[in-house]
Amino acid sequence: MKKQTLFSLLFLGMSAVSLTACSSSDDIQITEEAQNNSKMFGKWELVEKVELDVNGRIVKETLASDLNVPAQTVDYYKGGITIQTDYSNQKDSQGNYYNERSPRQWMLSGNKLYLGISKSLEQNAEQIYDIRVLSQDRLIIERKIDAKDGNRYTSNVSSIKITYKKVN
Repeated sequence: MKKQTLFSLLFLGMSAVSLTACSSSDDIQITEEAQNNSKMFGKWELVEKVELDVNGRIVKETLASDLNVPAQTVDYYKGGITIQTDYSNQKDSQGNYYNERSPRQWMLSGNKLYLGISKSLEQNAEQIYDIRVLSQDRLIIERKIDAKDGNRYTSNVSSIKITYKKVN
């Protein structure tokens, strides 16, 4: 009887240790930043680009569907590499639009998207966007116009907002 009681107590003790060792506090926690990084991976297609004045009013709106060329695409890869593909209105002999592919590094930190960062991942990016929306199928980013934009925009444009949809 003593052996059975001792065995029962030993079994209860081992069960308690096993249950506490598998508590939810030992589960792997995925940070919000890691979740957002995984949402970025894949190909995104331009839906619209909006130029805004200092009060947030639309100065110019360009819908990708109104253009006579394929929409710009941006591929985000693991390892911080992105490739933006822009199309011209000229075609080759086989009828394919000429395109220009621009590789850059990218990094997501909080609600900021850094593009064109250095190899040491210092945050001296060419462009820094505020992420307005990031879901499984939609990305909206916005940034202020700066000196690097040159004369690309009219003087009353203070920021641009770009909307993409995920295509794969």
